[in-house]
Amino acid sequence: MKFKINKKVIFFVIVILLLIIAGVFLWQKYKKPYIPYVLSEEFTITESNGEKIIEYKKTGFKMRIPGGWEIDGFIGRNGLLLTSPDFEFHERVGPYSPPIPEKGCSIVVSIAKKGTLGTNYINKLIEACPTIGQECNDYIVVEFNGIRGLEHTYVPENSLIPGKYVSVETPKGKHLYSFETHLFSQDRERCEQEFDKILNTVEIRK
Repeated sequence: MKFKINKKVIFFVIVILLLIIAGVFLWQKYKKPYIPYVLSEEFTITESNGEKIIEYKKTGFKMRIPGGWEIDGFIGRNGLLLTSPDFEFHERVGPYSPPIPEKGCSIVVSIAKKGTLGTNYINKLIEACPTIGQECNDYIVVEFNGIRGLEHTYVPENSLIPGKYVSVETPKGKHLYSFETHLFSQDRERCEQEFDKILNTVEIRK
């Protein structure tokens, strides 16, 4: 009888240990949920020669903006919102709406991580449309600072605020880099020029 009791105790202890090990394994696996975008705090920002330098060092991403521009986290911390010194939100824009300006310029920078569907789709379009300036579905093939990407222009229908969104996307490695400007303010022509200038400072090494 004594031997049978000990055997049951040993079996019970083994079951408890297995449950503890399984729990630790699951906790390690799920304690950090996968986030598909580079968060705003993962970017490094420095200043040099009157410019602000934005970097995501894991992929060798770097871009420069004028020193007077502001840098903030975008909605949900998925990327960065860049605004010119004279930027003012449009009075009809809500707290969770795109940063449409009443005055000044705004640019959103985001990096999608590792092999998203968007990365594969943009890659295939660029392969199918190798010529700069070529129209490809709803995109136009563009090149900035030696980097090839796809530009898309969206003009909202029946919008109370006249204007357009212009976005440029480029895949590099397993990441998809997106840049979007919101040309709705009275300064839209200047803002489009600023967008092009900033794009031409972008470097991606990996």
